[in-house]
Amino acid sequence: MFGIMRKKKFLFMLLLVIQTAYAQEYASRKVHLGKGDEFQTNSPLDVTRESSESQLYYLSSDCFDDDLVTRLAFIGYNPGSEHKRHVKVKAYHGNDECIVVFDDDCTIPPGGSATEPITLLDIELQQPVIVKNNQLSFVVESMGEVTSTPVFFKGKQKGKPIVTVTVMSEVVNHEGTVTDQDGNPIRGACVCIYRDNNDGYREFEFKGTTDPNGCYSIKVEESNCTYGMSVEADGFTSHVVNTSFAVKEGVKMAFIQAPKDITLWERLDFKANKQATIILPDTPDASWGRYYRMDRQDGWDVIFEREEVPKANTPYVIFPDYDFTIDLSRYDITNLPEPGYVMSLLDINSPVEWGFHGSYRNTDFIFNNYIKIFDTTSDCWSGLAPYPARIGAFRAYLVASSATSTHYDAAEARFIFVGEQTGISDITETKSTTSMLYDLQGRLLQGKPEKGMYIKNGKKYMTR
Repeated sequence: MFGIMRKKKFLFMLLLVIQTAYAQEYASRKVHLGKGDEFQTNSPLDVTRESSESQLYYLSSDCFDDDLVTRLAFIGYNPGSEHKRHVKVKAYHGNDECIVVFDDDCTIPPGGSATEPITLLDIELQQPVIVKNNQLSFVVESMGEVTSTPVFFKGKQKGKPIVTVTVMSEVVNHEGTVTDQDGNPIRGACVCIYRDNNDGYREFEFKGTTDPNGCYSIKVEESNCTYGMSVEADGFTSHVVNTSFAVKEGVKMAFIQAPKDITLWERLDFKANKQATIILPDTPDASWGRYYRMDRQDGWDVIFEREEVPKANTPYVIFPDYDFTIDLSRYDITNLPEPGYVMSLLDINSPVEWGFHGSYRNTDFIFNNYIKIFDTTSDCWSGLAPYPARIGAFRAYLVASSATSTHYDAAEARFIFVGEQTGISDITETKSTTSMLYDLQGRLLQGKPEKGMYIKNGKKYMTR
């Protein structure tokens, strides 16, 4: 008696869940479960016996929790005549309790071959099955007349057959805004929410564009799985969300909720009298500003010398004389090197090795060593390791690696631009209160010179 009451209660709750689910907007898709190129005659049913039973279990990352399975289709070939069988499908719903989701006659058509299998058993479930823990478990029972000619189902020998399941997933309306670094809305930005499969190819893509107010609204399926996001707009660096997220509110997953409000940064917008980093595959325009090349290291101090005639493929810190941008369309970045370490500066007496990480394309990357950005322009930045850093096309980051456990002291290092008088104060921090003196060539002086110019704390001074 109590067992019957429990079953009735369970069925009532299941019907309530299904009624609620169908009140929501759903999208249908097909998922192929199982694998193999062999054929078997005893699963999911065997027509050479009066009755047969097969228990099928599938675990898949493509079936998400709370999805509804509405159809099962098994493929193979039938070298004999048409068969009619009565089929009953039971689905497990926890605690090893099964409920009947299909109970009716089925027709197995003739035809097909090992090289061109056809659908032999197509079952539209009379009651949807709710996916839990990304797994499906069925029992398929069949009864009918016995025949001496078996049917062959594609799968793996002594294993489960391949099944195509039709699932229905919730559709979530994901909304947000895209603005620039000043908070102004960006019109026409392309927002893409996507999911990659195990091979790195995108299985699902849901796209939308922003309206004049910078707002977007995208219908996203498979709301109980994880996604990535990318945002692109002309004149701005691409924004990529590297951390997986779930779009369903309240989903119990160890991932962040979906980002909604995105800020894009202008691409390669060099502002006069602001520091920036630059690396070009051709010779930079010397009229753009003052170029400084990393020259040497003196203890914790890194010395930069001005390059009157800048060279191609060399990372520079530049102080622009006027606002300018780089025309990305004139470069074929597909034939340019991948982002990487493009220069090294090592003083054997120093625990820190300094160099540049450069890129010819807009790139998000993770660099676990210390990263120093001179830029006061807005198209690239770094987060604290190991979080992603943003590097714009034709840009370079100064990075440091350490042979000791104290490499974070590199954050207190001093960077000296020989001959530069402006824009230095915000990048000449030092961990020492000692003021060292240098000549115009960046060489350390033992004391203040009697006559001439010298550099102290990144600024020029004159003695007479």
